[in-house]
Amino acid sequence: DGETAFLRSVRENLLKLGLLLLAAVSLAAFFVAGHITLPIRQLVTAAAAMEQGEWEAPIDRDRPDELGTLALRFDEMRKRQRTYVRSLQEVARAKSEFIAVASHELRTPISIIRGWEDLMRGGMVKPGDDSYHEGLDAIVRACGTLEKIAVSATRMAQNDDADSLPEPTVTD
Repeated sequence: DGETAFLRSVRENLLKLGLLLLAAVSLAAFFVAGHITLPIRQLVTAAAAMEQGEWEAPIDRDRPDELGTLALRFDEMRKRQRTYVRSLQEVARAKSEFIAVASHELRTPISIIRGWEDLMRGGMVKPGDDSYHEGLDAIVRACGTLEKIAVSATRMAQNDDADSLPEPTVTD
């Protein structure tokens, strides 16, 4: 009876010790998993934020392990992407502005050419008149303006086809 009681006591103590060790290991595993998955979750969150245009989602770049190295590389990539996206946005803005200005600038020479054409066809301006030569000069100037706009549009199209990244510059 004494030995059986002793063995039962040992069994109960071993069971308690096992449960205590199981709880300690579970708790340690929880903290280790959190230590490992937190930076990965930060990177996933930062990547999702980048898709939305948010470039400053926090990530832990100060870890001395592989996850810290991964975070540093991710941050470098994020900075390059931000620069690239901003340059694309600037190019799109410049292109839209150019199209708006070009559209406006096209109307003036076209109006001049059509106006003088109407005057000449209507017989209000005849060859040999001073105004006839003024009209031809105005048409030549208007055509020059149209050619400049066409050259600018061609350059803009060539820039679209270029493989290099755009480099915005300040101009008048």
